[in-house]
Amino acid sequence: MSSRALRARAWLSASVRESPSWLWALLAAVVVAAASAVIPLEPDMARQPDGDAWSDPSHLYGDYGLFVHAGRAILSGHPGLAYSDPTVQTGPLALVWAGGLAFLLHVLRASTTVGFLVAAVVALAPALYAASIWAARHRPPRGLFVAAVGAAVLLLVPWQIPTLIAYQHPTYLWVPALWLIAAGTGRRGRDVATALLLVAGCALETWAVLAVPVLLLALPTWRGRVRGAVVWLAGTVLVWAPFALSGTFRMLDMTWTGSIISPVLLLWGSPASVTWEVRATQGALIVVASVLTWMVCRAVTDAATVAVAVLVWTRVVTDTQWFPYYRLALVVTTGAIVLAAAAEYRRTRNARALAALGGASVMLVLAQAEMLAIPVLLATALHVAVLAALVVLVRDVPASPPETVPDRAGVS
Repeated sequence: MSSRALRARAWLSASVRESPSWLWALLAAVVVAAASAVIPLEPDMARQPDGDAWSDPSHLYGDYGLFVHAGRAILSGHPGLAYSDPTVQTGPLALVWAGGLAFLLHVLRASTTVGFLVAAVVALAPALYAASIWAARHRPPRGLFVAAVGAAVLLLVPWQIPTLIAYQHPTYLWVPALWLIAAGTGRRGRDVATALLLVAGCALETWAVLAVPVLLLALPTWRGRVRGAVVWLAGTVLVWAPFALSGTFRMLDMTWTGSIISPVLLLWGSPASVTWEVRATQGALIVVASVLTWMVCRAVTDAATVAVAVLVWTRVVTDTQWFPYYRLALVVTTGAIVLAAAAEYRRTRNARALAALGGASVMLVLAQAEMLAIPVLLATALHVAVLAALVVLVRDVPASPPETVPDRAGVS
């Protein structure tokens, strides 16, 4: 074996730090984004961000055009106009990102390829970082993460990852990433940092509020929980107040068409339209599922991360609509469990860790599956059974090796 091959083998065999690297996440995102850029998108996909999106954010850009129009209103000093259209259902920070990206590409006169690459790298990097947090505490070899990036590249076509990114809903990567990072900071007792991460999530998406109860509950002390709740509430009010009090805030006027008969719709007698009251019922079920998961897992594993994964799955199972980019959140949170289980099995060669790895991998595959044409109650029962099995299996993957003391220095 050549000296170069020996050096490469030694590098791959070396253990990673207990805190993942942002540089690694960025480089991995560049690799996956570059590979995605050479794969043709589906013919009916909306036009990708480019230099024209700022001056003419038309329907040609799909939802991204809607977000750019609202984001341009915020950046132009007219925040009251951002939510005058009730179909704008994403958070102000996501709108600022869409408008800011469009303006940058306009200044650079960028092509759609450049726009896709920039958007993909910025969307993927936080998700790749967050998905590796739990696994990194087990100090696996670098080769595990290299293999994960290689698997992502190999799965680009069968899992249609470029198409999912091309929908330009990066919040379905960012919000779960913030939740996973918050699970890590909460484990170290950093209540203010955890609360600020939750504020950022709520600034990106309204549904980010679903994880607030379980991630605040996961803080180690009641004093920290109360302080975190106060910081989160104050921060979220500050973010949303300028829009909610503008006089033209119409987000709550939105109703949805229930394209899927979900268990929540059955509770409401299968109404023709989905209102915010129906959404509130769905949200309550999701919060209960996440809190129960945390209670079952808190003494033996990274309960907050497992609870976040169950939360994302429950949201999809109980929703009355389905869009392909919903899969992004499933992949990030379930992928975090897969990596952690793989790292634990690599460290211990424990059969239970291998079973957890197998169960989480099955869930990762199911994230790409199409919905079965079976009665809704049977489908719900199957989903509950599968999620329960995942929780039981993952209980054998510790939050960190027994000899590891939680690092209070912060994430790198």
